[in-house]
Amino acid sequence: MLASLRRCPTSLPRAFAAGRVAARSTAFVNLTTRTSTRPSLPHRAFHSAPRLSQVQAAAAAQPNVQTQRITKFEDLATHGLVHPNIIRAVTEDMKLETMTEVQSATINQALRGDDVIAQARTGTGKTLGFLLPTLQAILNKNPELENHSVARGNTYGRNNQLNVRGIIISPTRELAEQIAVEAKKVVYHTGIKVQTAVGGMGKPQSLRRIHMQGCHLLVATPGRLIDLLTDPSANIAAPNLDVFCLDEADRLLETGFYEDILEIKKNLPPQSQKDRQTLMFSATIPKTVKTMVRSLLKPDFHFVQTIRADEAPTHMRVPQKVVEASSYKNVILSLVELIQREVQNSTPERPFKAMIFMNTTKQVPLFADVLSNLQMMTTSSPEFKRLHVGQIQSGMDQRQRTRAADDFRHCKTGILVSSDVTARGMDFPNVTHVIQFGTPRSRDDYVHRIGRTGRAGKEGQAWLLIPQFDSNEALDKLGEFPIKLDTSLKTPTEDLRNPSPETSELLTIVSNAFKQVDLWVKKDAYRIMVTSNVQGKRPATKQKVVNEVNDAAMAVMGLHELPGFSQRAITAGGLGSLNGITAETPRQGFGSSDGARGGFGSGESRGGFGSGGSRGGFGSGESRGGFGSGGFRGGFGSSDRSRSGGGFGSRGGFGSSDRSGSGGGFGSRGGFGSSDRRGGFGSGARRGFN
Repeated sequence: MLASLRRCPTSLPRAFAAGRVAARSTAFVNLTTRTSTRPSLPHRAFHSAPRLSQVQAAAAAQPNVQTQRITKFEDLATHGLVHPNIIRAVTEDMKLETMTEVQSATINQALRGDDVIAQARTGTGKTLGFLLPTLQAILNKNPELENHSVARGNTYGRNNQLNVRGIIISPTRELAEQIAVEAKKVVYHTGIKVQTAVGGMGKPQSLRRIHMQGCHLLVATPGRLIDLLTDPSANIAAPNLDVFCLDEADRLLETGFYEDILEIKKNLPPQSQKDRQTLMFSATIPKTVKTMVRSLLKPDFHFVQTIRADEAPTHMRVPQKVVEASSYKNVILSLVELIQREVQNSTPERPFKAMIFMNTTKQVPLFADVLSNLQMMTTSSPEFKRLHVGQIQSGMDQRQRTRAADDFRHCKTGILVSSDVTARGMDFPNVTHVIQFGTPRSRDDYVHRIGRTGRAGKEGQAWLLIPQFDSNEALDKLGEFPIKLDTSLKTPTEDLRNPSPETSELLTIVSNAFKQVDLWVKKDAYRIMVTSNVQGKRPATKQKVVNEVNDAAMAVMGLHELPGFSQRAITAGGLGSLNGITAETPRQGFGSSDGARGGFGSGESRGGFGSGGSRGGFGSGESRGGFGSGGFRGGFGSSDRSRSGGGFGSRGGFGSSDRSGSGGGFGSRGGFGSSDRRGGFGSGARRGFN
């Protein structure tokens, strides 16, 4: 699977004899761990590097040489491996008794202090697999923290230099918050303090909390951690760091993230001066992991594989269906029809709970608002009205995102419209459906999205809704997966110029729901629908994309005229030669910079003295009034939009909005199934999915 790792043992049998590899079939705990010495490997064993796939294969064939398998959490305390106060929280408070396979396979090795890289299916309890060893390592060095009554003020010195003993890095804010919540449950009966450092929350408030309460375990996203470690005024360092853990390691290797990890490493004490343990966990182990393994893990690391070669991963076990729609309008209607049908077919024992993934942030508030508006219509079924509808996207601040995640996590039936910020590692129980609107950007995005359903042995299903112009791209990216063409919906292939009475009624209902959405939300979504869908396509297909999105914008989304594009967007997207693309109208008035919207404009102009993205002034028509800035929408403007308006309207006054919640002021707010077509998900002699 992986290219060679220079510092891995060259002699696999010798490496196994030294106990450096743990496999799925040898998930046993050596009860003499604490008194045994760690075997050493001769230096010559590291001259050349085997592949991790070879390690996995050889480890699976290695006979069991250990004597007792620990599968119960309470046994970790009984045998003195983990402090009873930690196990008490796990067994009594969290009501967990039996370890999952990844937990029993990794905890022993990690408790020995070994570096570990572990691969396990999503939803199998990886978080506890690295939390228990990390927290026990903290207690080993700080036994005064074993009891809950420890004085928090004694955890750092007068200069507020915190005693950070463990750092866990997560690629997303949501996952970091989820890990921190889990960690706080586990440390409840101890004196260990867990803190988070993520973007989207005020840095001064976070620092104040950390310095007031102390911090032994810091759960962070890469960018915010770098910010804290490199800012002298933050006064955050980790000279006593014992454990460095990376969750979703494959994602942390993506563009930009790996450079962040190296920057973080530069700001940690050198391992030659302060030895530390490194743990890496991931659901997938791509080839690029070798780079991080070589730069972060010790040569005698353990590779834990809990996925059998004959075991189907989640993304192969979950039933997957693709709906190919005749046009972009049909895709929108298909989404609503699918939700309505699946809600109607749900049962009290298995209520409908779905995650809808959009490829861009701007589409999330649009479709979340549409679904909320549909709930308020008299034509909606009682089951549809009872759905909890929420959204998560990067334009929301962290408090909003955390609240939305918690609401969806605890609801019995609902819909979460999201961008990919929730696609990895997030644990939302009982998700029955994952619906993807449009072809995902990559194969890995598709895999991780599907991983939100079918978790922990539960049933689930995945749907992919695409227009015909995305057929070839979808097949090229996803041709290896067991995706079946679905023709059970009525709207995907119906001619909307002459629709049936049922489809005509649905079209009217959906159009009315769009009309109630904020105009600027629709305009922003329209622009990104065009630019994201033309990427990588040939000129003729680009023109088809523009024609279909324009048609949907006017006929379904309720735009009376098509928004213009900035010159930068036209150039970057290669839109200049396409019909139906117009440039933005120059802004009038006193605004400054490229994004300024100034003056006492009319029509679509945005008045006032705003700068950057601000929208100020005494505009009229579709303008936004007031002296707002950034996302603020203020003032005395007027509007013919049903949800907008200046002054004291739904988006008026001096309020702010990230377009996910209420406004400000005093208001409220070609290819998958025909016979001889090339490259579809259909049938016949052509390649593709049947």
